[in-house]
Amino acid sequence: MEPDRTSDRLRLSVIATPLAARQAVIDICSHVAKPGVAPARMEDIRIVLAEVLNNIVEHAYSPRAPGRIRVSVTATPEAVEVELSDFGTPLPTRNLSARTLPPPNPDDLPEGGFGWHLIRTLADQVAYERRAGCNHLSLRFDLPEHNASVSQ
Repeated sequence: MEPDRTSDRLRLSVIATPLAARQAVIDICSHVAKPGVAPARMEDIRIVLAEVLNNIVEHAYSPRAPGRIRVSVTATPEAVEVELSDFGTPLPTRNLSARTLPPPNPDDLPEGGFGWHLIRTLADQVAYERRAGCNHLSLRFDLPEHNASVSQ
């Protein structure tokens, strides 16, 4: 995984393994961490990225045939936008983007299933689509604390 860094954009091609996913989270958070981004917001971004990448590793690909995950991150003073794509198993789309749903009942979900609730709660925008056999997930994290400190 060789990062391609251009100004405010980071592009990664990550093999879908637990170790590579962990390194991708570290690389992305290092790229995004800038003065004015609150530590709590950085933690939100880290949690969501870890959950999404681990879901792709665990559920989209077979451990015997891990594929690639493409990641593009754009960081501006206003927001962090993350685009992820993979050719793994399609994601069940029920309720992925709904932010107003209550937390899931642990009795109704295998392995807990709290990941999507966390993702929907911590990210400001979540969009998923399947096109031409490829999963596309877009995430946006607004950085309002940066805007407040800049305008004062």
